[in-house]
Amino acid sequence: MGLLDFEKYASERRTSGDPHGTKLRDAVRTAQRSECPLCTVLDEQERARLHWLAYEGLTDVGLRKKLRASKGFCRRHFRMLFDAASGQIYNLAGVADVMSDLVRDDIEALTSAAPGGKRGRRAQKVVAALRARTRCRLCEAADEATERKLRTLLEALADDAFRAEYAASPGLLCRPHLVIALTRDVDDVVVDALVGKHLATLEAERDGLAEYLRKRNHRFAAEPKGDEQEAPLRSVKNFAGTWPG
Repeated sequence: MGLLDFEKYASERRTSGDPHGTKLRDAVRTAQRSECPLCTVLDEQERARLHWLAYEGLTDVGLRKKLRASKGFCRRHFRMLFDAASGQIYNLAGVADVMSDLVRDDIEALTSAAPGGKRGRRAQKVVAALRARTRCRLCEAADEATERKLRTLLEALADDAFRAEYAASPGLLCRPHLVIALTRDVDDVVVDALVGKHLATLEAERDGLAEYLRKRNHRFAAEPKGDEQEAPLRSVKNFAGTWPG
């Protein structure tokens, strides 16, 4: 397993994949309305990570050991991995190997606690054995990627020209990523750019939602429908983001 392959899965270095933030800048420039460019880049990166895992990553002995400690992945990443392995790669052997380890561990956990003893003690021992000792490895990788990409974006927004591009783009940081960004050590000019763009978007969405609800009233239902029909979906995207999908 090569280093670059491993970095698709594990902690990526700042210079790996997108050393100059080119993909992130392009995502800002091409973002559609209510599309978070950070969500877009992170989603693409995670799918590449899952693709690599499904294709060959699960055969790595060191990773397999770590997966036994984490009891595999979280539910969302388990489902995404299986979908990638079964629907895209057609390689379920790696999944089967990992699951064989996990199933054996759970069989041992469920049978190891001796019957008897104080009430509830056996259940406590089994639960302790079933619990993961570490976090989902893909969740850890996603958190690290989020922090790295966000830092890259904030550094880019310190540039006057790119800040103007962000202001002109139909997309913007979703509310969750905006909150994270504002907890970092950011220059006021960047804060003003982020907050100003978000506020302008919210005001437009407020008007769009009001128009949508007005046309839901039977008195105005016959009026032609327009852009306001997308206002509920746009608002949800702005509030919740689009990644993880």
